[in-house]
Amino acid sequence: MGKPGRTAALAGLVFCAALAVRLFVSFRTALPSVDGVIFLSMAKDMAAGHWAPALVRVFHPFYPLLAAPLIALGVTPFTAARVLLSVFGAAGAALVLPLARELGASRGASAALASLAAASVWSSRYAGDAYSEPLFLFLAALASWLFLRQARPEGERRDLTAFFAGFLAGLAFTTRPEGAALGAAFLLAGPGRVFLALGAVLPAGAYLGARWVLLGSLAPTPKLGFMLPMGPLGATGVLEGLALYLENLGKALLLGFESLGPLGWLLSAAGILLFLFGRKGRRGQGGKGLAAALLLAFLGMAAFQVKRRFLLDWSPLLLAFGALAWDALSGKVRFLLPVLLALSLGWSLVRLYPPRKYDKTGEVLVARWIGARLGPGEGIVTDMPRVAYYAGLRPPPPRVPAPEDVARWCARAGVRFLVLGARRRLFREFGPPKPWKPAPLPPEVERAARRRGIAVFIRPRK
Repeated sequence: MGKPGRTAALAGLVFCAALAVRLFVSFRTALPSVDGVIFLSMAKDMAAGHWAPALVRVFHPFYPLLAAPLIALGVTPFTAARVLLSVFGAAGAALVLPLARELGASRGASAALASLAAASVWSSRYAGDAYSEPLFLFLAALASWLFLRQARPEGERRDLTAFFAGFLAGLAFTTRPEGAALGAAFLLAGPGRVFLALGAVLPAGAYLGARWVLLGSLAPTPKLGFMLPMGPLGATGVLEGLALYLENLGKALLLGFESLGPLGWLLSAAGILLFLFGRKGRRGQGGKGLAAALLLAFLGMAAFQVKRRFLLDWSPLLLAFGALAWDALSGKVRFLLPVLLALSLGWSLVRLYPPRKYDKTGEVLVARWIGARLGPGEGIVTDMPRVAYYAGLRPPPPRVPAPEDVARWCARAGVRFLVLGARRRLFREFGPPKPWKPAPLPPEVERAARRRGIAVFIRPRK
């Protein structure tokens, strides 16, 4: 078997292992996340041909669009999401290997870092959460690999490869807004800028054009307005915003240890520095483009919200650079690195084996009880998107509304139930006005609601 064949075989093994882990974890996850039910609701709307209600949501639509055909064929939305996202997440982990090889890492180092991606605790859980991250990291990794290949001086069909790299970067943008950082870095660091831009414009332009035609919106991303108040850009003053931004940068640096594990994070950081300032790796425009994408993504994340999964969007690229550090250190600590790798993999698998320790099924019991009692044209007001989704309604955006907004929504005609998280600040600040009263929940549903911290109110029909 030739060298490319060996790399492909190793990538296939990584894919199979990563897929097994993700399917095992996702099908032991009882419920999707709060963001996940919004994605599933978008997919249900698309499967039914309701495009405007899907595109009006704050999330980008490519992942629901892929799930919609399966839902139309009768697959339940959560099952469709778990299968698709497990496959894409596993493929993203496998792509660490060819990415690292393109950067100049050895096959052994590339396989070692790819194995960290395969057994990643948090990445393995995101398929069960129905998040969009597994699809995004796959698209970003595949686009980056093609970008590196088209940047080779000796590469063949460079224009076509650049076009497909741009196209995948555009698809990454239609999955998550962070895809804009990937496209911008490609264009800044390219060669092949014209074909990269042509490829990226097709999917990104189709998405933005659909929003303009169906919604009359020219906003580049619906998530921008949603996220602005949540971070430094929403601060009241420049100094406050700068302080929050620096705090977020510090949080992101520390969060890397939890997201990728100490070994993965330290190797990734060292690998990027080695690539930029040392002798390891192919010091071409392609690698600089990937480093620029990571820098833009990191700085952009700090301007809004810092979360573990936002950092893991870029895990295939980070770990690919980490393989360069593995090679650089292997001669100095020859036996230590494999031991640390074995400990990291073992600890990840130990953490992934037990079912996740939370019980949110009370939300489903409350939702189904409410859904069975809603008449035509009736709805609910809630700060719990899962309750709305499992009651058969479109979930609200994933943020806690202000008390005055809740009061205004409760005054609308047709609102029958009010469901609030009883342990949340909103519940303490908002006292349901007359004629709202506690809903007469059956004992089983009431016990589940109390355990989950859910308060349910009903407005009598006139």
